[in-house]
Amino acid sequence: MGCSRAKTYFDYGGLVGSDVDTRVKMLRRAVELKPDYTEAHYWLGMGLYQQGHYQDALVQLAKIKRVEPEKAFQFFLTAAHAHLKLNQFPQARKTAEVALRQARTPEEKTSAQQLLTYLDSREKPEPVAERRPVQHPVQLNDAPPPSNAPPPAPPSTPPENRLQTVSGTLFQFDCLQQGARLHVRVDGKPLVFAILKPDALTVKNESGHHDFTCGAQKPTQVTVGFEPATDPKIAGVVRIIEFK
Repeated sequence: MGCSRAKTYFDYGGLVGSDVDTRVKMLRRAVELKPDYTEAHYWLGMGLYQQGHYQDALVQLAKIKRVEPEKAFQFFLTAAHAHLKLNQFPQARKTAEVALRQARTPEEKTSAQQLLTYLDSREKPEPVAERRPVQHPVQLNDAPPPSNAPPPAPPSTPPENRLQTVSGTLFQFDCLQQGARLHVRVDGKPLVFAILKPDALTVKNESGHHDFTCGAQKPTQVTVGFEPATDPKIAGVVRIIEFK
């Protein structure tokens, strides 16, 4: 209907599940309307990689000036795989090494190390004794997959599909110099959630928005969709808050 609000397209892109084509279409429109929309560039890059548009994916990822810590591993590992797909081996190695340094779990470290091991095998010269003359031209599609094929890049999921949710009572809203904090009592236990970027927050209620005031809040039932945080002081980073 001619909407010109970038976040509407971004939110829609997060609701289409496995429909990568629609997600990419929506995210392209979001960055057209808001060229500095970092979150949209990130997920657009991931979607383009899934589509096999590796150079376009790298272009989108390059537009991101600062990568959030919780996205750093996925960002650099996907970029490394994109460079690999384009036969850009030095760039793939350099980026994979950054991904390894950003890894926070044993699984992430294993994924990055597997890619570096594969790159080692590609860069080592083939032993002379094993070289064979090519008798007939071979089409790429006819060749069997190599036994040391590169590990797949970790699957990327749209924002809406990777969130955890809790329901409870909102009782405090802290205004910070950058962002804000929500205090929600869940099963009698107070939990603190961070709002890092207000323009990346989706509010769901009858009016479509909510006016927050700093300080104590009238107890209100809410459901919070959040990404888990590495900071032990907070339960997660809020992406969606729904008022009951």
